[in-house]
Amino acid sequence: MEEYEMYNSICSKIGKPIHEAIIDPFFYHRLGNENISNFEDLNGNVIDGLLNSSANQIEVWFKNKKVKKLKFKELNSEYLLFPLFNSELISISSDLENGIYVEQKEFGFLGSFVLNIEDEFNIENLFFKLIHYESKQILIQILYDSVIMPFKKKEPIIIFQNGFIVQSK
Repeated sequence: MEEYEMYNSICSKIGKPIHEAIIDPFFYHRLGNENISNFEDLNGNVIDGLLNSSANQIEVWFKNKKVKKLKFKELNSEYLLFPLFNSELISISSDLENGIYVEQKEFGFLGSFVLNIEDEFNIENLFFKLIHYESKQILIQILYDSVIMPFKKKEPIIIFQNGFIVQSK
């Protein structure tokens, strides 16, 4: 609670409600905590992934060679006669709990996931975890031989950002 009160104190100084302040870079400058430079560094739950869009694609590389380039729609077997890749689609509720939320959309290089593989690469060992939220499908995790592929880097451009509060009455 002490942390929330400190955030509210800074919000009143900059004249913004907390859901607007947390997407403002000057909020974090005023916070003065070098470990917290943006809302992604705050304590909270994050749903991060690749949105189902015709523009989005996934490239699979092995030993500096492109093995496969695939479109998002190829991951979900509900659009296909038979599945091309191993995947799991989990539906999550669109009913949001009380809290402060940030929605952000990015464009560009959204992620690199690297796993060192000693043996030969087999594309059939890839497994894609997807969630279905509202009318969107989001790729949230990639596994190879049941091992989560760790995230390495991203270089996106933020094209949309919105902070909002959900409070039940």
